[in-house]
Amino acid sequence: MKKILIPVDFSEPSSRAVAYGKKMALAFDGKVTLLHVVHDKMMYNDSGGLTAASRAPTVTYLGEMLEKDRADAMEMMEKYKEVFQGTGVEVECIVVEGSPADKIVDYVEENLMDMVIIGSEGIGSALRRVFLGSVANRVLHHVKVPVLLVQ
Repeated sequence: MKKILIPVDFSEPSSRAVAYGKKMALAFDGKVTLLHVVHDKMMYNDSGGLTAASRAPTVTYLGEMLEKDRADAMEMMEKYKEVFQGTGVEVECIVVEGSPADKIVDYVEENLMDMVIIGSEGIGSALRRVFLGSVANRVLHHVKVPVLLVQ
């Protein structure tokens, strides 16, 4: 059985990666792990805007917000899991906290995944979409298993 990791950020390319993951899992008798990384460097200032952790004495970290993000992610991942209903493909949903690229690479190594299927770009600015997404790029260059980039 092939162990297939599909990192998701709920963008359109992630949805397409899930669809490809279904095809690959069916073709190779694969087990799928859907992984979402809640970026733990997100901080909220008093006006509700996002800011970098390094910016500020005025920034208040809201642990409740991180927990809400985790719960929301699990709920959204259950919708991706529905794509596999009736196929016999085993699917696991995992939410972790940290730097997305680092956590994905770590997960691949620690869990001996056989393949990664990832969207070529995630949620980000239009300028960043001109280039290969930074998370996908780091994963591509740091894992030692095949990576399928989905546009």
